[in-house]
Amino acid sequence: MVVLFLLVGAAVLAVPLISGLAGTTDARGRERDPRLRYVARHPEQVNIGDISRLLARELDRAEVELILDRAEALGVKPWTMLSWIQRNDVSSLALVLAAELSHEELLLHLGNGTLPDLAELEVFAAINGLPASRPRPRRRTSEGVVRPSVARRGTGQPSSRMPDIFEPGCWPGDPRIEPGDLAA
Repeated sequence: MVVLFLLVGAAVLAVPLISGLAGTTDARGRERDPRLRYVARHPEQVNIGDISRLLARELDRAEVELILDRAEALGVKPWTMLSWIQRNDVSSLALVLAAELSHEELLLHLGNGTLPDLAELEVFAAINGLPASRPRPRRRTSEGVVRPSVARRGTGQPSSRMPDIFEPGCWPGDPRIEPGDLAA
């Protein structure tokens, strides 16, 4: 009977301890969420700590430090970085900051709803220390559809075919040049 009493007592004490430990990890996770929810409602209140948390979700610590150092050196404001993350994603923000695009260039792309040439920026970002083995950021529109950067005329499909080259210094379809003249 005493043994049964001890087992029941141990079980009664163990349940709150175990649930308390599980609740502690949830509470720590919830400590960050209210701030990020607040920033989502009031983006003008964003600070560099909030950006650091957003970057740390997808990047490792060394990459976060590199991106934040570049942003500080380039004078990129936290609001601009948050806007970039909301419009594009964390990977493309890391890429453009590691490639040292200026604050004005970021604002220009945000205002126009465009992305710079990410393939070109990958080269500069790798030179500046961002690992090149990162997954390629994808373009997102407001509808969530990926827009191709180069499209065939009228089809909207990506084109890998380069235009025909007729002769150095000559424009295709130039009325002064006859097609037979180019063959000579």
